[in-house]
Amino acid sequence: MSIYVSTIPKFTADYTYIKKKSEKVAATVLTLHNSNTNAVYATACNRKGKDEYVLSWANFCLDESGAPKTMVQTDQEPAIVDLFK
Repeated sequence: MSIYVSTIPKFTADYTYIKKKSEKVAATVLTLHNSNTNAVYATACNRKGKDEYVLSWANFCLDESGAPKTMVQTDQEPAIVDLFK
């Protein structure tokens, strides 16, 4: 039996919401998790989907891995698929 270990960092990306108990409106947050290093990144978003700031931030996080290639895994939510295509 052989074990395959990828040298290409895999990032998982998903939207989440945070708020204080006293608040009625939650903030939208995009999170990225690097499965090779266990690093977690998060940023507030004005909205889901294409956003130049969020796309720039995500690219910075991916570049920070130092790998020439990275892989991003998302669920099939249209807003996050649109962001990473």
